[in-house]
Amino acid sequence: MKFKQFLVSKGITEDAFGKMEASEQAKLHTEFLDTLEGVSKSDFDALKTELATFKEANKETVAKADLDALQSKLDDLALVVDENKGTQSNVDAFKELHDGLVEKADAIKNQKSTGTIANFTIKAVGPVLTTNVTSQAGGNVVAMTQSTGELYATNDNRLFAESLMSSMSTDADQVTYIDEVAGEGGAGMTAEGSTKSQSDVDYVERTLVLQNVTHFIKVSTKMLKQPAYIVQAVRNTLLRKLQLKKQSQLLAGTGIAPEIKGIKEWATAYSAGSFAGTVLEPNLNDLIRVIVAQIQNVADDFYPTYAILSHDRLAGMDLKKASDGHYVLPPFSTIDNRIIAGVRVVASNEFTDDELLVGDFTKANYVYRDQIQVSINLDGNDYTKNLRTILAEQEIGLYVSNNEVGAFVLCDDIDAALTELAPTP
Repeated sequence: MKFKQFLVSKGITEDAFGKMEASEQAKLHTEFLDTLEGVSKSDFDALKTELATFKEANKETVAKADLDALQSKLDDLALVVDENKGTQSNVDAFKELHDGLVEKADAIKNQKSTGTIANFTIKAVGPVLTTNVTSQAGGNVVAMTQSTGELYATNDNRLFAESLMSSMSTDADQVTYIDEVAGEGGAGMTAEGSTKSQSDVDYVERTLVLQNVTHFIKVSTKMLKQPAYIVQAVRNTLLRKLQLKKQSQLLAGTGIAPEIKGIKEWATAYSAGSFAGTVLEPNLNDLIRVIVAQIQNVADDFYPTYAILSHDRLAGMDLKKASDGHYVLPPFSTIDNRIIAGVRVVASNEFTDDELLVGDFTKANYVYRDQIQVSINLDGNDYTKNLRTILAEQEIGLYVSNNEVGAFVLCDDIDAALTELAPTP
């Protein structure tokens, strides 16, 4: 139903509507939105534009509460998806998802829905029903007691990988970068009257294809009748797990589509080289220091910034003692043993106890297409089950210039590397 038709059904002419106070017009707009159960995407966009114009023109004459009520109804309509008309609410990243699930939870409850939330995790996937909420004493019904307001979530890894790297956004699904290739000739010393030195440079164009990281959950009013923190947990689960998958890919992606090529795959393999057999009683601090030197030997402008290893290996660095029991702390380390030769040491569960990566992470280029996109829509049999599918996705990639892969070194067998550094008995 169009707004003009709505006015006719109320016995109001367009001329009469135009003479009304702005506050009365706002209330009629709100009442009109209440009558809609689903609209096409084009109709929704038209309504959104029309009401935005109305709000801007009347923001000084209409009470804020009335304008907020009008906006609330429009937001509610965005969540009412008509499968036959293909309505979809595509919104940008975290804020709009929060608005849709938390602030508009009542609107979702008022829909004709009796379904469930489905939370897809590592276990066999399926809907999360009220029967998933159990009491310590047994049974599936939440007792009529006052909640503490806290939800103690399952453990996750911390997010840090993106912050280590250089990042750029793109509007395309692939990016091109140019590597300089050494040509012929070079600079030289020239005697008076002689021909001066000349060189040329060649270039190679390389392409990085972005890959899509996705995560979705299913939401219905049945589960949303549980305490409000569950709605917040849904938001955190959807977006945080997507971010964790991105981190896993940035560090350890195999490079075989649909995975991206993570930093481990870009790094050059460790070799002791001239340091073999030269370090007395070598430990992890020594190995990190050796790799820092090797990276800087490749180029003076390679300045290693981070070393990544497993949590157990990091603990072993802290627990290293001499035979008399005092802790070993080399002079090239900070007092907390977290910065070795200028390189900060961090741990990740994406690394095994055998692995150590040292690198100048300013040379790692994280590329993403737009921000995380969130869609609220119907999928499969959601319509008959009164479910809503909430999907988060983003296209990402990682590249290191061929001229800068020497800024990263991966040792895949720490114990063997330490043995190789020690002098031969």
